[in-house]
Amino acid sequence: LAVQLVGSVGFFVWAQALGSPVGLAEITWARACYTLVLLLPITFAGLGAREGVLILLLQPYGVTGADAVALSFIQLGGTLILAVLGGLYELRSFWRRRAEPEPAAIPAEPPLARAAGESDQRPSARP
Repeated sequence: LAVQLVGSVGFFVWAQALGSPVGLAEITWARACYTLVLLLPITFAGLGAREGVLILLLQPYGVTGADAVALSFIQLGGTLILAVLGGLYELRSFWRRRAEPEPAAIPAEPPLARAAGESDQRPSARP
């Protein structure tokens, strides 16, 4: 829930930076619908669908189509930046693990000697 709230506030700040006259409540529900559309497997990475949704949902609040598309691209840019940073972090971790020497193998202990007269067979369940 906190992640969604922070994301909505960020979306609102970006909309205000573009000069959009939309409020936080309107941008929050528009972002929720926008996020749901991104989950649909109808386009690659939601391109086109996300812009269309924002134009459709924000136009009644006085946001121009160009501002809605710009807002969508800003969101996409932020997502891509976070993805690249996460990928670089994982790559660094991968190379660090790969550079570590492998631990020496511990030799296995020989099996214990069996007592005299002990058999490898299990006792039969028959009387």
